[in-house]
Amino acid sequence: MFRTPPADRAAAFRKLDADGNGTLSVDELLGALRQYYVGPETDAAGNWLYGPVV
Repeated sequence: MFRTPPADRAAAFRKLDADGNGTLSVDELLGALRQYYVGPETDAAGNWLYGPVV
């Protein structure tokens, strides 16, 4: 969708799947969105929503 390479999509999924159960819950996605848009941490999982920052 965003032309993110498959390996980067897999890495992003692993980071976003906070509880490691193999699925992304609504809470995990909302938390990632919060991290992406307003979180000050540069290494937050939410920063992987669109793959790695290069």
